Amino acid sequence: MPKSIFTLTNVEFLLDLEFLNALSQSGSCDAEEVGLWQSLSLVELTYRVQEGTFLFMAIFIGIGLVPKEIEQKTLYNILSKPVARYEFILGKYLGLLATLLVNTSIMTVEYFLALLYVNKQLSRHDLLGLEAIYFILLQLSIVTAVALFFSCISTPVLSSLFTFLIFIIGNVSGNIRWFGEESGSKAVEWLAAALYYVLPNFSNFNVITSVAHRLE
Repeated sequence: MPKSIFTLTNVEFLLDLEFLNALSQSGSCDAEEVGLWQSLSLVELTYRVQEGTFLFMAIFIGIGLVPKEIEQKTLYNILSKPVARYEFILGKYLGLLATLLVNTSIMTVEYFLALLYVNKQLSRHDLLGLEAIYFILLQLSIVTAVALFFSCISTPVLSSLFTFLIFIIGNVSGNIRWFGEESGSKAVEWLAAALYYVLPNFSNFNVITSVAHRLE
């Protein structure tokens, strides 16, 4: 799976660069404009691919960690040893986070290599992109925890559905709270406020667009 992810990323980079070079040669936009679009496109492409790919991995690997151990009956052997249940769950969580961290690091290196290819140099200003990586990792840590939680109490299909719904609602929680305030109903307003404070606000981690424009 990781090999196919890296191949897809490299293909996206090459297609993006070829398209921008074609624009430059055709005279559709000047060199300065092409350079700007190259930088913005690489930033947006890299971080969106990382975010989407690793969210997919966090959900669909996380929901199968515990059920897989139960199905293969390896869980009973593990718990028969001096290993607490929370230690088992914590180990699964940290192991998946470590996997996501390694893959994110590799794709980040690919991004900087592509940026070096476009701009012929790297500056301290380019390192601002690491801010987006940091928030992507924070988002992944929460999604992984949610997926692992539901995998302990539900089936894999329902766990993936619940985790995906939590992620969607968390991205629009601000709108839910606004809807409650504008509804004119105290019950709806309290319910919306409860959802806003209880569910993770994933929109706080969405800094990709702002980082891309700061790098222009």
